[in-house]
Parts: sequence; C-alpha cells; structure tokens
Amino acid sequence: MSLKARLQLSIILLNLGLVLLYSMMHVYSIMEVRQQNSAERAAAVADQVQVFLQERLNEIAQTAEKRPQTIAEQKAFWYQAARHDPQIQSMLESLFAGTRVLSRIVLLDDTGRVIVTSNILDTQMVGRMAQPVLLLDQFQARNSLSRMATIFNETEEIAIERSLASGDSEIFRIRVVLSSLLLRDAVMEQLRYLLPLSLVSFALAVVLAIFVSNLATRQLAKVSQAIDRIAGGDAPAAAPTPSGSGDKEYDAVASKLQLLGQQIRGARQDALSMQESVRQLLARMEKAVLLFDANDSLISAGENVEPLLNLRRFDLIGKKYDEIFPTSTKLGALILRAISLKAPTKDQLVLIERPGLDPVRVYATVEPMDQFAGWERVGTLVTLRDAESQAAVQSQLDVSSRLAAISRLTGGVAHEIKNPLNAMNLHLEILKTLFGPDAPAANKEIEIIASEITRLNRVVNTFLDFTRPVELKPRNLNLSELALESSRLFEPQARSRGMQIDVIHPPEPVFVRGDRDLLKQALLNLTSNAIDAMSEGGRLQLELIRNRDDCMLRVSDDGCGIPAEIRNQVFQLYFTTKAKGKGTGIGLAMTFQIVQMHGGEIWFESEAGSGSTFWIRLPLVSSRASGMPGEGTSGVASSAVLETTPEKIGPERQGNLL
Repeated sequence: MSLKARLQLSIILLNLGLVLLYSMMHVYSIMEVRQQNSAERAAAVADQVQVFLQERLNEIAQTAEKRPQTIAEQKAFWYQAARHDPQIQSMLESLFAGTRVLSRIVLLDDTGRVIVTSNILDTQMVGRMAQPVLLLDQFQARNSLSRMATIFNETEEIAIERSLASGDSEIFRIRVVLSSLLLRDAVMEQLRYLLPLSLVSFALAVVLAIFVSNLATRQLAKVSQAIDRIAGGDAPAAAPTPSGSGDKEYDAVASKLQLLGQQIRGARQDALSMQESVRQLLARMEKAVLLFDANDSLISAGENVEPLLNLRRFDLIGKKYDEIFPTSTKLGALILRAISLKAPTKDQLVLIERPGLDPVRVYATVEPMDQFAGWERVGTLVTLRDAESQAAVQSQLDVSSRLAAISRLTGGVAHEIKNPLNAMNLHLEILKTLFGPDAPAANKEIEIIASEITRLNRVVNTFLDFTRPVELKPRNLNLSELALESSRLFEPQARSRGMQIDVIHPPEPVFVRGDRDLLKQALLNLTSNAIDAMSEGGRLQLELIRNRDDCMLRVSDDGCGIPAEIRNQVFQLYFTTKAKGKGTGIGLAMTFQIVQMHGGEIWFESEAGSGSTFWIRLPLVSSRASGMPGEGTSGVASSAVLETTPEKIGPERQGNLL
C-alpha cells in the first residue's frame, strides 16, 4: 500500500472513529436527559396523585353517613370509594393523557391488587394482582451501558411508587409506570437529525483525507527519484534542488540530499582506498591483541582477550606485562626476550594458565614498536591466537578437501564402470536366450554372474548418489521436533535390544534454516550408528542446546567407543568398522557433508569402552524470523523426554575435532 493510500486510510479511519465517538456521546447525552426528564415527570405525576387522592378520600369520609372505626373497615371503605369515585378516575386519565412516556397510572391496595387504572385498555386488570415491575431506583442503579441496552433493545416497564397510610398501616400504593418503548420513541425523535449530520461529517473526512494526502506527498515523488539517482551513482548532481515555494520541509530534505550525495561520492572513494585496511582489520578481529606502552604497562586490549584469558580486560589495564604473564612462563619469557633484543617473535606455540579453566594452547606473536625517527621503543604489541581453534578449522578443511577429491574420483570411476556393466547385463540376457532351458549348468553360472553384476551396479549407484550434487530446499524448521521424530523411528529397535532413548530439548522451539530431509538423514545416520555401537544395551541421548546465535545437538551412547588409532578416519568415505555386508562407510561421510552444506560444524568425543558423543553445531534462524510460522514443539514421544534450560557451551572442546 502506498504512502498516500495509507495517509488517506488513516485520516478516514480517524475521522470515522471521531464521528462514531461523538455520535455515541450524543446518544448517551440525549438518553440521559430524556430519562431524567421522564423520571421527573413521573415523580411529579405520582406526587399529584398522592395529594389529590388524600384530599378526595378525606372529603368522601367526611360526607359519609357512617364513619368506619377499625383499620379493616377504613380500608374497605376507602377501596370502595376509590374504585367508584368518578373524580379519581377522571384525574388519573387526565394526568395519563398529559404525558407521552407513561404507560399507566394505577392504584393498588395493600396486597398489590389493582383498584383503579388510568388506561381504559387495562380495566380488566381491576381486582387482580398487579404484574411486578422494575423500580426507578433499581433502573438508575445500573451502569450506563445496561440502561442504554434496556431502552434500545428491550421492552420493560419502570415504575415510581408512592404510598398512602393511616397510622402505621399502608392503605394505598400509587404506581406510575414508564415504558422503555415509549422512552425509546422519545429519544429517537431527538436523534433524527444525528444520522444526516454524521454522514456529512464522514463525507467531509473523506474529502479532507484526499486533500491532505495529496498535499503531504506532493514533493515525495521528486525526492524518491533523486534518491534512486543517488543510489545509482549519479551523486551529487542528481539531488533535488530547493523549490523556493515555501515548502520548508521539502527544501530541508532537498538540501540534505545534496549534502548526502556529495558525502556518498567521497565515501565511495574512501571505501575503495580502505578496502585492504578493512580486510586486515577483520582478520585481526579473530585474535586477542594486547598493547603495552614504553613502560611495559597495558594500555589497550581487544575483546577477544577476555574469553581467552578468562579475565576482564579492564581489570588488566595498567598492569605490567610480567604481572599478566610472569617471566617464569614461556610467554612471559618470549615478551622479555623480544623487548630486550628488539626482535619480533612470530607464531610461537605456548601454554597459558587460566584461573578457573583448563590451560589453553595459543600461537603468540610479540612485536616491539619503534619510533621511526630514533629507533626508540614506544610500545609492545602482543597477539594471541587459539591454537586449538586453528587446528580444528584446518582439520575440517582437510576433511572437506579429502571428501571433495574422493567425490570427484568416485564420480568419474562410477560413470566409467556403469556403462560396461549395462553392456555385460545385456549380453547375459542374450546368452540365456541362446542356451535355453537345455543347459542348466550354464544357466546356473549365468545367474551367478548376473547377481554379481547387480551387486556391482548397486555399489555404483551408491557412489553416484553420494557424488551427485545435492539441491538444498531450505526452510525454517524446528530442530526439537526433528530430533523427536528421528528418535521415534528407532524406538521399536531400541526396545527389542533393551536400550533407552532420551530426547532433551529446550521448552521453546529451536528454529534453524535447512533442508528437512537432509538434516533428518544426518540425525538418522548418527542415531543408527549409536544403536549399532551398543550391542549390550545402554542409554542413547539426543540433547538439543540453544545458545545465543547457534544451537548444539549432542548424540551420545554407552557403546564401545572409537579407538584412538582410527579416529582420524571416521569421516572418510567408505571407512567402516562394521562387519562385511552391514556397513558401507558412507553414513558419517554423508552426515559430514550435510552439516557442511548447512554452514555448521560436526565433531566427536570418544574413549574406547566408554561410549561416543557426536556434536553438531548449526546457526539459528535470525531473531526477526523466529516469530514466523514454523513447526511447533512436539510432545513426549520417547521413554524419557526432559526439558532443560540450555547452558552456553564454551570454546574449549575435548576429544578429536574432525
């Protein structure tokens, strides 16, 4: 949706909301006023009836030949007088006719029976019990929405009552009844002009929206064209010029775009000249750098110093080099030698002791920095690189290179072998036809040759499947669900061997970007190997650990482990320790290839007789995609599924990294 359309829609919706709000407030105001007026009118009518009735009954009692003595006689006398007195009936009818919101005025005895009614349509109710009604005090105690709903959606009677008593005994109840239907009609008469007014206001809002949006976006087209030209390299001449028409905002943007175009042209020149410097800086960011001044005090340290030394770099600032690296250590001695001889030391392998962590091997480079004018030392630069990380990367590169070379070789050989095999199979079929059923000995030999050709053809197809380029079909997928799904496939086999499969994953989904089928195949390969390694039963664990930017999948077993002498061959193609006919040596090589294709890492830790643990590290989907629809976390499917809060795995790794 364009900016103009969004502006128009926003203004229309805003004005529509204001019109509706104003209309609702107006309806509520009219309803409250009409309700209050009607209540006051009904109360006045009730008071008039009360006064008139009291005076009229007193007059009738004074003219009576025989006055009643007891309360019962008084009630009977007054009820009879009220029922047959034409003045009382006339007074009720006149008051009823003088208002438009009253449905009736009735006189009730002390038991609630109707004595007199103002509505001639209700004369049949005389002598009967009156229907219960809602009292005005109860109606006004409701909230505003409830009162509005009663008036506009329901037909309900609301009454005001007065009483006449003799001493402590109630004689009459005067009930003035308001009808919500009549009250609604009175309110609607006041609202007849509201609908046209609302429609006119909304029409004005639409016109205003179109006018304001056109006015606001009038100059944006020019700015957009200028930005496109600047982005294409036509800066700064392509920038718009101030219009001088009084549009201060547009003129300010035009001036800034002119300045931006000039800066972009200069920045492009600077970027070309600084490209090599940036490349060197990025290469150095992977190292831990410490800078000492001429007095051998640390004045600066890179961020990578903290995880490597397990010390806060700000705590090290100001310390001498021999306080950080004592001269009794190899690194301290190297720094002292380089400073004393003014000779740099390149890539020396040293061991650094770290508080609270295991020692780490690093490559150290010490470079004394001299002043060009007078060969006077102005500082010392110490650079440290993690030797284990470098060895791990180099090892993975070696394995990748070997797999690539093997893939190219086997692919070519497989194609060269497949064509003769097809020809041999065709000629065997011809031989079967020539010999026929009369040469059983020859047919038996032909069947043996045919079966061997079929086996060779299957091996060749396996070669081609491994060497054929794989097309990734990446999408966002939940790795927790994939691990659970993979474990379910091996549950029957694990139960039959007395094994236990545990899947441990975080409570929230762990989304990665990858090919579901390929990653599932990698998990199946690792799980199958782990089950085959546990011939005596045991426990297989699949644990998923979520870090900040990546996740770790751990597959561990209680099997026989991997001997030290063959660990460097584990990921090599066609290498297997399984018996003949039970393994092809392709599974782990294929798993390694799949993990590499997804930008991940795979390594293992193992000790002979103590089981093996394979680790897979994969990058997580970026934070903006985590909210995208994906696969939900599955429930418990294996013998024990635990949910844990993942811990951050440190950079140190034990075992072999391949």
